[in-house]
Amino acid sequence: MSGRTPLERRYRRLLWAYPKDYRAQRGDEIVGTYLELAGTDRRRPSPADAVDLLRGGLRQHLRVAGPDVVAGAHLAAVLALATAVALAAVWLVYFELGPREPLPTPLRFGPFRSLGAVSWIAWIAVGLAAVAAPRRWVRIGIGAAIVLTGAVVPASVLTGTIRPPLFVLLPQIALGLVALALPARPTAVARVVPLAGAVLFGALPVLLGVYRPFAPLTYRNHFDVPAGAALLLGVVAVLAAVTGGVLGGGAARSGGVWTMLMLAPPVGLLATQSLATTYLTPSGQFNASWAALLAVSVAVLVLTTGVLGLALALRTRRRAQL
Repeated sequence: MSGRTPLERRYRRLLWAYPKDYRAQRGDEIVGTYLELAGTDRRRPSPADAVDLLRGGLRQHLRVAGPDVVAGAHLAAVLALATAVALAAVWLVYFELGPREPLPTPLRFGPFRSLGAVSWIAWIAVGLAAVAAPRRWVRIGIGAAIVLTGAVVPASVLTGTIRPPLFVLLPQIALGLVALALPARPTAVARVVPLAGAVLFGALPVLLGVYRPFAPLTYRNHFDVPAGAALLLGVVAVLAAVTGGVLGGGAARSGGVWTMLMLAPPVGLLATQSLATTYLTPSGQFNASWAALLAVSVAVLVLTTGVLGLALALRTRRRAQL
């Protein structure tokens, strides 16, 4: 252990993403390959290598669970990326580039209303890349967009610039994490869906003049946007589960159920503000308190990830006994 270089130790820390048995069998080989490609002057794994290792670990966990879980994860990833890109287009077009407030604010981020614009542009770029770029680069783009979305919070504190609220940022990160499971060889439809969502919900209504806000929109006063996305994505996930069970065969038969389970965390986070306002906010008060939002967010994550983790553990144990 003491003879390992700092770079090797950092690569080995990333192996936690792999199943324990797989780590024991292939860990040395995996780390050796990355060290050989990294060269002698690097001290840390590159972001691309980190994303690649994390995705490889996720892929191995899904393979252990079964082909239907893999099929469900692939569909969930496509739907999650489409939702993330569509939401980014909505936030950018209607909120960041919409009508300006009557009085200028010193907290504005250049031509945009907030630092969130950086994140939304990154997600839209991922949607564009998904059409033709190699999957590895798309996944790296997703990882970069996740990091930028999370970095909005500390950047806002350091610069004093306003940012989108957490009930907008957290679901975007959750959608991105699910999207990392994109299939290596997607169909033409899977490639186009993310960009199509951005055009349909972001650009097209503006071009057609369907939606022209006359007053400035704010994130906090329009939590119906993520709530609507939660409803739409939830309905699609349930339909995937139902149609997979009725029409599917083999892996597709129960793959839709896994799609629904994997989309449950981001769907729940998208509905956080709406749930907190409806059930934990006094009558007449428009916005939920931080305590209410925190309570709902924690409850959503514990419930949805707990159910998913339990289902995966039971499936893995069952397959191991066969």
